[in-house]
Amino acid sequence: MSVYFYGKSDRGVIRNNNEDFFFADRIGEEEYLFAVADGMGGHLAGEVASRKAIETLVKEFTKKTDEPLPSKIRRVFDKINKEIITEGNENLEQRGMGTTLSALYIKKDRAFIAHVGDSRIYYYSGSLSQLTEDHSFVGKLVKDGLISPEEAKVHPKRNILYQSIGMRRGINVQIEGPIKIKEGDKFLICSDGLTAVVDDEEIESLFDKDLSPKKMVNELIETSLKRGAPDNVTVIVVTTKYYDETKEFHLKKSKKKKKKLNILLLMVLLLLIVLSFLLFNLYKKSKNQGDLKNGKIKGEIKTFQKQYIKNKIFSINDSFYA
Repeated sequence: MSVYFYGKSDRGVIRNNNEDFFFADRIGEEEYLFAVADGMGGHLAGEVASRKAIETLVKEFTKKTDEPLPSKIRRVFDKINKEIITEGNENLEQRGMGTTLSALYIKKDRAFIAHVGDSRIYYYSGSLSQLTEDHSFVGKLVKDGLISPEEAKVHPKRNILYQSIGMRRGINVQIEGPIKIKEGDKFLICSDGLTAVVDDEEIESLFDKDLSPKKMVNELIETSLKRGAPDNVTVIVVTTKYYDETKEFHLKKSKKKKKKLNILLLMVLLLLIVLSFLLFNLYKKSKNQGDLKNGKIKGEIKTFQKQYIKNKIFSINDSFYA
């Protein structure tokens, strides 16, 4: 099964740097990996944590092993967690750094998710469903029915996580799958910079419009920016449906090429006209000069002939009178 996707990250309106990091690509035959990491820790430490999490995830997932996928996911997430803790302890400026990590793995027509933190993975197949749990205190309150999702958005402790990569040794990775996917199904992986300002109903309405991954990603990020985007925003949209954006791009490109070619041909034509005009004038001038020269020569010949005849007559006369 073919998979099509598009991802993009923006630092937002308020933040000076982007602590999000993401990966979206094919890693094998009918095998794809998508991941978003939202770093935290300040003074560039969040950037270090999120980048390291993604780089290690990709490196480990591209290694071919025979271990069961759930075991592999736990081993890789545990490795990432230990590496970030170790690096944070060795560098005072990075101490306490951490990151969320939400990954979607697709092989053929099966999808799996692995998740720690409050970034999210959504699944759309006619309707929208959130596959991941928010590992935050307000997320737990919503799950337990103590507060509503609307109350969670304005809760003073909404950004406090009870679990993230790098927080402590020993993490409980949420693993879901296999999810059987079919043509037209879509996934959304995003950091909380999106979901803090765009609610699930709006996301679902965009999915209902059947936009291409690129158009949907750009639409979601633009909406976030228009609403102030107080945090970094990262969005990946994955689908099994083909959108003919490539053909549209080539069509636009060919029209531009044709326009440039027409302009070039016009310039060549004008150049030929000017050149022809110059050559004609040069020929005309040369012809006039040639005519003048010929006329002068003819005149000289006639004068010579007259002088010659006159001299000859004089010579005859001289001989006669002699």
